[in-house]
Order: sequence, then structure tokens, then C-alpha cells
Amino acid sequence: MKQTPVTKNSLNKSDDAVREVEKHSESRSRRRDIETEEEMVYVGVSDTGKGLSQNILPKLFEKFTTDSEFGTGLGLYITRKLVEAHGGRIWAFNNNGGIGSTFVFSLPR
Repeated sequence: MKQTPVTKNSLNKSDDAVREVEKHSESRSRRRDIETEEEMVYVGVSDTGKGLSQNILPKLFEKFTTDSEFGTGLGLYITRKLVEAHGGRIWAFNNNGGIGSTFVFSLPR
């Protein structure tokens, strides 16, 4: 997969988010998956932390949404705008079993 500025920024933001969670939890496990289809590339980043708050999940990618003392709530909003500007999508969900969360974004090939 060719590393475009959007791909690189999105991967960096995903890694930053996971590292921030790791600083404030016992979680030290994460995984990055890349899958390709005929027209799209999918990148997923998963962790085994506390997961995403059900209160924040529906508005996670909106401006100024955060439940952290350390963030501004702009990083995921900007990432969403960049991904969408390049014809992609980004979403997140809590993992099955209530352990951790996964962020996924797609971009056209």
C-alpha cells in the first residue's frame, strides 16, 4: 500500500490514540491489520484497553468530543475530515467481550 499523507496521518493518529490509552491503563496490547479489496484498502487498529465510553461513541468523530483530560477533541475529527476528503470512511467500535476497541478506516486504492 502506498503511504499517502492521509494514510500516514491516520495511522499516526491511530497509534497516538492507542499510546494515550496505554499510558492510563494496564493495557499493553495492540494490533494493526491491513486488508485490500478490489477498490478499497482497510486499516484497523485494535487494543485491549477499557474500550470506548458508550456516551462518547456516537459522537466520537465530532469536533471537541473527548472524555480525556489531555486531549482537545480535535484529532479524530480532523482525521475523519482527511479520510472523507480522500473518498474514505472511518469508524470505531468496542471489541466483543468488552475488552478494548477497534478503529478502522478505508481509502480507495
